[in-house]
Amino acid sequence: MPCPADEKKNISGAGCTAIVKPSEVAKASSKVIYDVLPKYLNSDAFPVFVEGPEGATRMLKERYDLIFFTGGTKIGKIVYKAAAEHLTVWSSPFYGIKLF
Repeated sequence: MPCPADEKKNISGAGCTAIVKPSEVAKASSKVIYDVLPKYLNSDAFPVFVEGPEGATRMLKERYDLIFFTGGTKIGKIVYKAAAEHLTVWSSPFYGIKLF
């Protein structure tokens, strides 16, 4: 099974940027990602976005080149719908879904 860290490595290796949005449900994990990631990756290229559902909803209204989603089915359907509205490429490694 692919690991989200593998995708981040590929993204940064290609010179691209990404917004990192950890789950607001896993507060301890989100805090670790928020505190540690900027020590290893440029925070201008890889900002960590830690907000609740309202913030995530605002994020999904923006255009992206790719959405890489690793959450559950309920939220996945919301992410997929938002991606479709902008014709955005969407990928979910845990379900083996790559929609290009």
